[in-house]
Amino acid sequence: MLILDCKDLRRLKMLSGLMRMINDINILIADDHYLIAKLIKMMLTTSDERFKVSLAKNSNEVFDFIRQSKPELMLLDIDMPEIDGLQVLKKVKSEEPDIKILMISNHTEAWVIKRALKLGANGYLCKYSDSDEVITAINTLLNGDVYLCKGTLKSLYVSSPNDKREIVSTHIKHALGNLSKREMEVLKLVLEEYSTKEISELLFISSRTVETHRKNILNKMGVKSSLSLIKLFVETNMIESLNLA
Repeated sequence: MLILDCKDLRRLKMLSGLMRMINDINILIADDHYLIAKLIKMMLTTSDERFKVSLAKNSNEVFDFIRQSKPELMLLDIDMPEIDGLQVLKKVKSEEPDIKILMISNHTEAWVIKRALKLGANGYLCKYSDSDEVITAINTLLNGDVYLCKGTLKSLYVSSPNDKREIVSTHIKHALGNLSKREMEVLKLVLEEYSTKEISELLFISSRTVETHRKNILNKMGVKSSLSLIKLFVETNMIESLNLA
């Protein structure tokens, strides 16, 4: 039987505290709307105990916080006082390019979204997005991928064809990286317009399992139907990248 003395217990306690610090994920919310920022903070800290969330209501507070405690990720509103969010984004990315920045805004104009992405934003989220999508976006960025919400993608679809194709193709590539091996197999068959029953027989899985994979694929790709999925790949010339037979 293992017996620990007081010194051993203190060491374990210190080690446990150290491990918690190592696993902590520092997040900065930069938004001058205090109530919105507080609600987002409450949502994040409730969803994951690793999230250590701080608030900044203007650009000066953003830069001060980054100098003192570099966050892994920042949620940045575009409508900031003194210096707007796009200028803050440009300055932060030029000085601390490793910080993941998720733009969160009511602005859904294509030119604003494209400008943010060009300046180095890792993701763009509409303020009317629900809590699940906010968490999904944050985890996507922390995993090294880009996240564009459905509202953002919709705005980009009505912009110029060349810009749309380039940006949406980037989104597709990152989304494909989030698919499991089995989901990739199902995706290829969906794009070849196989039915659920046919996919079930080809992959030796149940139709219910196929439907589950279909649903996951649609969610990860940011579309609502198989038809929209096929259209997405055709319009961006991404079909060939999957090496379909």
